[in-house]
Amino acid sequence: MTRLDRFRLLLSHFNRALHAAMPHRAMAFVPALVTLVAYALALPFMRDAEGAFVVAFITGYGAHSWLRLPGLIKGEAVALFGAESAVIVPLVLVSVMVAIGDPIGCLRVFSVFAGVRALLFADDLWNQRFDYAQHLWPNALYRPSDALISQVFLCWSLVQIVLIEVIIAAGNLALWLAFAALANILIGTVNRILETMVVLQTTDVRAP
Repeated sequence: MTRLDRFRLLLSHFNRALHAAMPHRAMAFVPALVTLVAYALALPFMRDAEGAFVVAFITGYGAHSWLRLPGLIKGEAVALFGAESAVIVPLVLVSVMVAIGDPIGCLRVFSVFAGVRALLFADDLWNQRFDYAQHLWPNALYRPSDALISQVFLCWSLVQIVLIEVIIAAGNLALWLAFAALANILIGTVNRILETMVVLQTTDVRAP
């Protein structure tokens, strides 16, 4: 296979992955809209913009958690905390954000989730059982990709932490608000692109 063929194959993978990753449902944008509307409504009643940001973040996070509640009960939160705690943990995080009352503390919630995922993928690679990867992607189609997908998502989780710290260091409240509103959509889209590209790559490599 020539370099041009490899480039065409990679471009084909990316196009297919991007199409699969796009959030087609309008509901995916509801938490972002809720965050922005909550900020606009809270700003006149709060003493400062940071307080309005915290209110908007908590409101948007609550909307996101509510929409994802069925998936949280059945999905990765169960793998970490069990079925009952999968519902309680998001409420605890919201309570912590209320207690902190700090935009930076709110933004670092994303870092906490990324850090936990990084540890779980690292454990998969360490013990080579890939329990977490198999829990997230139970379809047999993913089994040849367990090792590669764990490596890719370990790196992506670490990159998320770095990016969040860069955004925090910028010290721009407008940037923080935009990220808070769109973070779940952006992260989810990249997740779908990466997982689809990994599976397509593994399938093409192993195909006769």
